[in-house]
Amino acid sequence: MTPRSLYWLGQRFRQRQRRQEYFAGLLCSVTANYSMRAPKKPFAPADFMPEQRRSRAKSQDAAAVAENIRALFSDAVEEH
Repeated sequence: MTPRSLYWLGQRFRQRQRRQEYFAGLLCSVTANYSMRAPKKPFAPADFMPEQRRSRAKSQDAAAVAENIRALFSDAVEEH
């Protein structure tokens, strides 16, 4: 097996895994949105997808870190 074919097999596997997670998330969100008591904010399939949740948490963490750095530098500028 060549490195290129291994790469494409890995890509196909990840694509299949994302598709399966999406379908499972879609079923979960439809069940949650149309259950006996509907939520105030409708659920999206991404709310039930582990990979999406991880990437969303990373981006929120990165935004929080960036905001803390901005606050730190703005305090340092105001002191001088």
